[in-house]
Amino acid sequence: MVVGPNDVLTTAHNRLRNAGFSQLPVIDNDKLVGILTEDTIIRFVFGKPEMMNRSVSDAMETAYIKLDKETSIDNLVALLHVQPYAAVMDDEIFLGLITRSDVLNYLRKKLSS
Repeated sequence: MVVGPNDVLTTAHNRLRNAGFSQLPVIDNDKLVGILTEDTIIRFVFGKPEMMNRSVSDAMETAYIKLDKETSIDNLVALLHVQPYAAVMDDEIFLGLITRSDVLNYLRKKLSS
């Protein structure tokens, strides 16, 4: 699930809520241009609910961790101490977001194997 930079924040929030996610990649012309999180939306609109009618590009984060798809689990865990998610890339191709929750699920599954 993704959102576009010109989508309205209410649309993005509905996608986050309906999917049960805390963050969404912002894609423009098949390129990752930002990440929108529940936290960024809250900070952007707090005290100004009318800001929910603004575009995603106004609230999205453009500074985020990018990591190569070959990054080791050890390095991934270290990076996730800095930020709760990272963009997984294959050169400039966005493959998806990985979160602390994803790592916990992976470790739990390894335990039961």
